[in-house]
Amino acid sequence: MPGMAASIRLARTRSRTVPWPQVGAWLFAFGLVLFLALQGGGFDSVIRDQLGIAVWWIVLLGAVVGVLPGRLTRGAWAALALLAAFALWTALSLGWSESSERTTDELAKVVTYLGVLVIALGIERRAGGLALLHGLASAIAVVAALAVLSRFHPAWFPSNQTGRFLTSDVARLSYPLNYWNGLAVFAAMGAPLLASVAARSLSLVRQAAAAAALPLMVLCIYLAVSRGGALALVVGVAGLLALSRERWKLSAVLLVPGVGAGLLIAAASQRDALQSGVINAAASHQGDQMLALSLIVCGVTALLQAALGLLLRHGAPPRWWVAWRRPRHLSVIVTIVAVLVTGIAVDAPGRLASAWRSFKMPPATVTTAVTGDVFHRLQSVGGNGRYQYWQVAAQAADRHPWRGTGAGTFELWWERHATVDGFVRDAHSLYMQTLAETGIPGLTLLLGLVALLLGTGARRSLNRRGGEGGMAAATASILVFAAAAAYEWIWSIPVMVAATLLLAGAVLGGRHPSDRGLPAVQGEALPDALAPPRWGRAGRLALTAVAVAALIAVAVPLAESVALRSSQAEAAAGRLDAALADADSAHRLQAGASGPEIQRSLILEARHDLTGAVQAVDRALRDEPTNWRPWLILSRLQAERGQSTEAVRAYRHARALNPRSSLFAR
Repeated sequence: MPGMAASIRLARTRSRTVPWPQVGAWLFAFGLVLFLALQGGGFDSVIRDQLGIAVWWIVLLGAVVGVLPGRLTRGAWAALALLAAFALWTALSLGWSESSERTTDELAKVVTYLGVLVIALGIERRAGGLALLHGLASAIAVVAALAVLSRFHPAWFPSNQTGRFLTSDVARLSYPLNYWNGLAVFAAMGAPLLASVAARSLSLVRQAAAAAALPLMVLCIYLAVSRGGALALVVGVAGLLALSRERWKLSAVLLVPGVGAGLLIAAASQRDALQSGVINAAASHQGDQMLALSLIVCGVTALLQAALGLLLRHGAPPRWWVAWRRPRHLSVIVTIVAVLVTGIAVDAPGRLASAWRSFKMPPATVTTAVTGDVFHRLQSVGGNGRYQYWQVAAQAADRHPWRGTGAGTFELWWERHATVDGFVRDAHSLYMQTLAETGIPGLTLLLGLVALLLGTGARRSLNRRGGEGGMAAATASILVFAAAAAYEWIWSIPVMVAATLLLAGAVLGGRHPSDRGLPAVQGEALPDALAPPRWGRAGRLALTAVAVAALIAVAVPLAESVALRSSQAEAAAGRLDAALADADSAHRLQAGASGPEIQRSLILEARHDLTGAVQAVDRALRDEPTNWRPWLILSRLQAERGQSTEAVRAYRHARALNPRSSLFAR
């Protein structure tokens, strides 16, 4: 028996070996997502561009030493090609954009996302998708817990920065992403991942920890008072159950956290001071109560999940609850018929038609009661102007169907064609905004990427040979992002896009043997005969060149933004010479951009150099002739120079470019 003894010793040695690739993948996913989340979601362009510099330096070094991107599947190649083509089309839109500065900034964003996808695919090839999924799930759970804790005890956390970008609403939980709907959707993305860990992990400790985090995620969505987040949660859970081959186990696992979430929501709904978001003695006392109750609920959930995990290890699923491979099976037909019959019985078509009419109504015509009850808000189906944003985006697409107005320029188009009052930077729909800004080609590339991710994930999830391996959870989380992107501006929140691209790495990676009809062995790579070929020297040189170009595309707007902000800070402190020098630096970094020229004009105005200020604002108008702000500045400068006719003309032009602004109200 010496051979058997040697095998046992080898197995024990391997079991004691630290799986460093998996540890590294977990740390990368966890660290990236948590860092971005704690930096306001990465919404700030400087934070986002710094991320872009970091990821493309990693890609560059990986290409030089030959470890990135590794062997890629056809699906991974297709995803990279689609996102790279979208970045290229964004760059081409500089040729017709209404603002080269805004388009350059949008290009830096897309290029950053492309770098994250390259790294995600490279990491998955060496560590497997589960490490990425577990790291991502852990990060989202920590973010949700911190968000809820910030409502229990706001004094423990930084002040809410929502007001920097949005009309602040302290009654709605937004920390740390600084946007309540974004936070709620982000938490909803983590729900399928944690549910999968709770149902499928081999470790009872991980099962218990994952289940314990789920009630906090639901409570986070509740405190954010987000209808979009609640809808995203429903989409994620439904997608997970539809794609999973172990839906009976998932249903049982979701039951306990669901009850715990219900208890926490019921308790929070009875504490008005806590819901209002104010900081006073009553809110602090209620926060202490909710903190203690949350610890109890999460602890009991963990214990019950551990017990349920032991039970399910020895139980068998009912045959009628197993997911069938063929969608034409009688069970699917029966389900569809039952849904249709139920929908007709409750007058679903009439209800949907009424809801759609309410959704389309402008915000000013919708009457809502002021209340902190999340369920009252969930009963409202008003679009808060979204339908109007989409209408204006469609008008832009009708005017420029094949090229759009230029990436990142929807704000300028909206200001000229707005149908409701209010400042709007994004169309609150990734798809409609992409159509408006980049035309049919841009939307086709983006939809192709989304369809590729969802289609590949669904196919692999339902493949009987390959084993699920968290694939259904990853696909359901991508589905949450894809659905929420239809009605929210989450494309501009890098932490959510980065999380989706990490999921894409797990879905498209080549370590899933089901594509080749191989047995499912978690963590094993495909045999060399079946794996895609490695990149040769020419491929590495090409990737190196792409990385260098990407670094330039991100570094230029980053350096310009840093110099411009430095100039603004110096001007606020009264150091006009230093402010002008920084503005000149920003101009040299991105010649033709309007931002540095507007800043120079304001500084020169403060220095009483009105002629130079007019010349600077004229140069700003060359880049953004449809932006009302430089025209308004020009009007003031001309008035100060005594040029009343030119001042009135510039003022009228500014008003024509933003007729609904309160600045021009008579």
